[in-house]
Amino acid sequence: MKWISTALFSDQIKEFTQRFGEWNECEKTVVLYALIKQMPPVQARFLAQAIQHSLFNITELDAHELNANNP
Repeated sequence: MKWISTALFSDQIKEFTQRFGEWNECEKTVVLYALIKQMPPVQARFLAQAIQHSLFNITELDAHELNANNP
């Protein structure tokens, strides 16, 4: 993916999210992890807390975790 340095940030985000949608779950996870590793600790912690909060009431995740931990 080649970035055009003169493109607006909003255009870059649009292109990135479009490409992101084309990747499989594993690729998405790897990319997100690589991006989070580059973040300053305060922003990374904020993001981690925001993600945990948004996933708190998703009951389907509990079933996935149980299945993953109980073969």
